[in-house]
Amino acid sequence: MSDPAGEHALPCDPSRLIELLAADGTAGGLDAPMLRRVAAALRGQFHHELFAVKERMRAAWTGLDLADGDVAARSNDQCELATDLLRTLRRLLVRANFVDVSIEELERALRIESSFGLKLDLDLADFEDLRAWRRIETTRKTVERRWFGLRRRTVAVATFDRFCVFARFKRSAHFDHPKRLAGKLGARPGGISLRLYRDVPKHDVEALFPGVRVRMGLFDRALIGVPAAAGALQLLNWKLISSLYALGLGLLVFLGLRKEEPQTGALAIGQCAGLALLVTFLFRQWARFLGRKNVLHRQLAEHLHRCTLDSGLGVLLHLLDEAEAQETGEALLAWVLLLRAGGPITPAALDRRVEEWLGQRAGVAVDFEEEDALHKLERLGLATRDAAGTVVATPPLCAIEQLETRWGGLFRGR
Repeated sequence: MSDPAGEHALPCDPSRLIELLAADGTAGGLDAPMLRRVAAALRGQFHHELFAVKERMRAAWTGLDLADGDVAARSNDQCELATDLLRTLRRLLVRANFVDVSIEELERALRIESSFGLKLDLDLADFEDLRAWRRIETTRKTVERRWFGLRRRTVAVATFDRFCVFARFKRSAHFDHPKRLAGKLGARPGGISLRLYRDVPKHDVEALFPGVRVRMGLFDRALIGVPAAAGALQLLNWKLISSLYALGLGLLVFLGLRKEEPQTGALAIGQCAGLALLVTFLFRQWARFLGRKNVLHRQLAEHLHRCTLDSGLGVLLHLLDEAEAQETGEALLAWVLLLRAGGPITPAALDRRVEEWLGQRAGVAVDFEEEDALHKLERLGLATRDAAGTVVATPPLCAIEQLETRWGGLFRGR
């Protein structure tokens, strides 16, 4: 089967899909009001199917949410809940047409400098479970600013429409040394993080993970180090040598190894002022260092704020909506184009029709999963397959009757 883009996700929601399909006019006895009626019935079916998934994930997350709001898996029972949550989450993301991001891809991203100028470290050994998924990779034009905005250029940036992260840190035994947690943002022994992002540059994904550590790049070090070195040399030449001499002289007098001279006290006091100036200079450089780190942390916070779509339990609810919309769109698109074929066609022919329609009407290249869509239609009674493998769509009136009967059966326990 052809793979025009490697992406299975539909780029538009069901409402937009209905508008595009309705704009094609009637076909096979299907008009716009009937199309909307079928779409609403389909969405209701998938919403009900996902309700059990929603309750299971909510129960697992609630079991991990402690009284103080800290979400963690520190006991064996909580670890089992976290494992079950991850397993269910992966199945849900497949239904929402997300794609796994491998550890090798994450390691490559860590080796590439971020587009917003931060140097980030992520220790993958800190995690018990670390999973990431993305959806719909596109290329966007953006203006890159360098040298304090004096240099600008337009670059093409690969961007993920959605990016989901599930992270579970190892328990306290792994973080037995304080340095293992030092500077790692959001790292907590046994802690669990679940976040959903949007419009994420491909080479900046490392900034989205908990436990990331911000480090200074060469430019940041030079920005602090060069003025500090110049100032230190000046103080060493003018003040430090004489200050050290005065302190040594005062120490000899105090120990009785040298007789105090009239000018010794005044000289020591004056030179100690020079030493105090040096200490003040060092504290000032330390403050500049901390200030620069705060600037870098603020840049990271602004990037996360711009990309964050949801977190925690909200991610689960958001993904349920995404899965519902994708399943509805796939089934509706396959059923309408089957109906417009006017007779039985093969799954391969349906695949070509759907991909061509999406390219012409929506302007996107999608690798449509026809077998998954046909399985949904056959399960709901909206399509039938004969012994030769060809598929035919159920007529509109019969399809609506089938969906309404099925919907009523849900409440009668059938």
